[in-house]
Amino acid sequence: MAFSGKDFFTGFASTIWGLKYIHQERLFLFLIIPGAISVVAVLAMGSFVYMGITGIILELTGSIQPGFWQNVLLYAGQFLGIIAGFFISVFLYRLVVMVVVIPFLGPLLGKIEKKLLGYEKAIGWKEEWKNLGFAVWMSFFFLVIEIFVLVISLFLGPLGPILLFFVESYLMGRGAFDYLMEKDYPVLSERKKIISENRFLIWGAGVSSFLLMFIPVYGWIMAPAASLAGLTLNYYEKNH
Repeated sequence: MAFSGKDFFTGFASTIWGLKYIHQERLFLFLIIPGAISVVAVLAMGSFVYMGITGIILELTGSIQPGFWQNVLLYAGQFLGIIAGFFISVFLYRLVVMVVVIPFLGPLLGKIEKKLLGYEKAIGWKEEWKNLGFAVWMSFFFLVIEIFVLVISLFLGPLGPILLFFVESYLMGRGAFDYLMEKDYPVLSERKKIISENRFLIWGAGVSSFLLMFIPVYGWIMAPAASLAGLTLNYYEKNH
């Protein structure tokens, strides 16, 4: 399939649309639980990376005589730990989004459906469990892809982070779009087909939501919700 710039930029704009819609309709109550999970997840992953890096720096500087240069290295290590912890946690966040955060955005999706359609679409608990299992499986499948891409990016120099960014962006958008399609396309083969047809829309939404993630706290809370809300608004505008 050839690159579709129109779909990509429509997807990119949809996250901004979703963000504005959440603010206009004052839907913040629906973000309390998923938002708290997001913040805790990012802080936990960032703290883990920070402690690991600073621990390594402490070991390396332990043999250096106390004084100016040891202090410089220690402060530099702490700064590096903070920066690395932030960026690595943002990249790892995709795994948390698909498995933990997105399912808690169900009430937000239902509220938007009720406002747009006059009713909330519902599916049975068996389908809910099947969809959750599929989300977990796909999330770990994507993790394998991410590791593979990460290894390749190590040999690409400055292009490596760019490749990682676009791969992670697509996967973030995919998580939101897949959740949106669960109700209309309960059969997985049909859902995969509609996802394939909208891959550039998904990619665009993922890029904008991923960029939003780089705003501490606010972005961590709003990015998944804005992506889901924007894709929902876009989908129902076209199909209803």
